[in-house]
Amino acid sequence: DLATRKARNLTGTGSKEAKATMNGHFRPAWSPDGQWIAFTSDRGEAWLGAESGAGAGHWHPTSLYVMRADGSGLRRLTSTTPAESVGTPNWSADGRRIVVYQLAVKDTFAARMDGFPNVRFTANSRIVEVDVATGASKVLSDTPGLKTNPHYLPDGSVGFLYKSNTPTPQAGVAYTSGATGPRGVVRNPSWSPDGRTLVYYRHDLANRAQYTRLYSWDAKREYRYTDVFPAQCPRNGRLAITDLDFPFGNPTASVSVLNPDGTERRKLFQRQDGAALVPTWSPDCEWIAFGFGTFFGGRGFGPARLHMVNADGTQDRPVLAGKFNVGFPTWSPDGKALVYRTWGDETDREARGLRELTLADQSVRVLTREWDNFPFYSPSGDRIVFTRRMPDADFEVFTMKPDGSDVKRLTATAGADAHATWTADGRGIWFESSRSGFKDEAALYDTSPQPYAQVFLMDRDGRNVRQLTDSKWEDSMGMYVQGK
Repeated sequence: DLATRKARNLTGTGSKEAKATMNGHFRPAWSPDGQWIAFTSDRGEAWLGAESGAGAGHWHPTSLYVMRADGSGLRRLTSTTPAESVGTPNWSADGRRIVVYQLAVKDTFAARMDGFPNVRFTANSRIVEVDVATGASKVLSDTPGLKTNPHYLPDGSVGFLYKSNTPTPQAGVAYTSGATGPRGVVRNPSWSPDGRTLVYYRHDLANRAQYTRLYSWDAKREYRYTDVFPAQCPRNGRLAITDLDFPFGNPTASVSVLNPDGTERRKLFQRQDGAALVPTWSPDCEWIAFGFGTFFGGRGFGPARLHMVNADGTQDRPVLAGKFNVGFPTWSPDGKALVYRTWGDETDREARGLRELTLADQSVRVLTREWDNFPFYSPSGDRIVFTRRMPDADFEVFTMKPDGSDVKRLTATAGADAHATWTADGRGIWFESSRSGFKDEAALYDTSPQPYAQVFLMDRDGRNVRQLTDSKWEDSMGMYVQGK
């Protein structure tokens, strides 16, 4: 209510959806008479795609719903059987029809990944008109391309967006009449009631600057941007980070050190035959260890090993190489060992889990034999936090003692709980979770492999879980830093 600023929940009942199902509601649109609201929703839909519980491969089944302005009279107008997703509803002037875009559920991953480097993703959608009374649909445009954001115009035509992350000849605003509007990488077009004026924004994939101030959901905290996998030297406060150098998946990602505010930045390591990921400081801050090689989706096709470089970049040397793909190291607080993850043939338990490498004699000790990753020592050295892939392909956060004993599971929710790190005092654990699901229709995201994880904080025993960020994009790898 604009006068009182009071909000009322129209789609939430307080009851939880069944485990491993979605419960999001998107893109509400008022009917012309103000009596109805149309929106899309994935409510009750199962997580589908390459990974059923989490990760980069999710599809997004969404259907069209209408309800009265007070939330009553909920009715589903379209179905995901056959498996079609719909989005961005817009009402006709007489309130009898709603226009949406429609695409195959299996194409919703490709739709949000358009522009991903070195990979060709294609998704085609249709502009479809739905009869509000009967649910019957009529295709208005089925030309090739990803079409979103349809809008009825007074002349009877429908405007829409050809969505692309590259300025192709087709990209931009178009009309079912054959006319065209603004061209290029534009987003979210919205027409005035008389159809004569159009507002939109242009999309820019340029990186933010290090230490850019971000919106804060908590007045007690100040949020700043950093490139990925930050680690802070406990002695001088310098950060070591992976220069992922967007777009995601840079095959030659480098390691740099810098002040938290981005000043005095120096690139310490980069090679053209692999990526350097997840730096970790030695306790004396003289050396930085990291994984070097092929990671993410390419880990099954290329090698990776442990590597280290000294803090001024003048020396570097390999630490461990073998028949398995290894990486994601964490330095023990006494400086004598590295704990890392190993990955290989899924049928070979020797290829799974976390290992400890003693640097003095190069001996290796098996800590776990499950699909574990992202190990981090606590500041006191008494426990290691890590992420485990569960049998249902979901991910959860665990801790254990440094010798691999006393394994404890800290999270148990639908959606990924992962990328956990310790607070500076060791009393809490940051982690990211996709438990809140998609924040928008998947086709409206841009080049976003994991668009829905938010930062959470919990006590070291898994209690007192609280959500700290609530953006549309992936937030992860939280840490406290002492600014310069």
